[in-house]
Amino acid sequence: SNVDFTPLTDDLAVFLLCGEQNMIGQASGAKSYPTEDLIYQYKHSTYASDPTDTTIHQVTTGPLDHNGETASTHGVINKFSELLRDNSFFTGRKIVFIPMAKDDAGFSDNEWTVGGNAYNDAVGATNLILNTYTQATFEGIIWIGGETDYQNNLYAEKLLQTIQKMRQDIYVGTSSFHSLSL
Repeated sequence: SNVDFTPLTDDLAVFLLCGEQNMIGQASGAKSYPTEDLIYQYKHSTYASDPTDTTIHQVTTGPLDHNGETASTHGVINKFSELLRDNSFFTGRKIVFIPMAKDDAGFSDNEWTVGGNAYNDAVGATNLILNTYTQATFEGIIWIGGETDYQNNLYAEKLLQTIQKMRQDIYVGTSSFHSLSL
């Protein structure tokens, strides 16, 4: 079961997860997270139902709670979490994922373009968490997308515009951006 809490002074390392269905998933045979792993998520469903609710949920199993999720078997973030812990990154800190990937959403349908629904949810949820948890540090944006836009000749241009604008709209100045386009 998940443990829910609303810390006001906890030291959090925050990652925003964006893109499409390949971001969403649980690797087959992936481990469950013991409570000492300190892996948490700010659920999309929490933000969608009440954008003032800042409850963070401990992750014990996947998949994470993205927008319109259909669990796949990619498990990218599950593996990323394992690597962070196995290599002693953020030791003693809570890692918080903000899962905002959305099934079948890209630039061609304007979901991830600046001002689109998926874009606005991602920026809004991230700013809410960073403004609420003052000890949090924003570690970056992880993007896995491109399925919807595989024939979109403007994909690279739109992705660059989105990256640049997200860096401005998320209230931390600069942030790292990691992309995997399929």
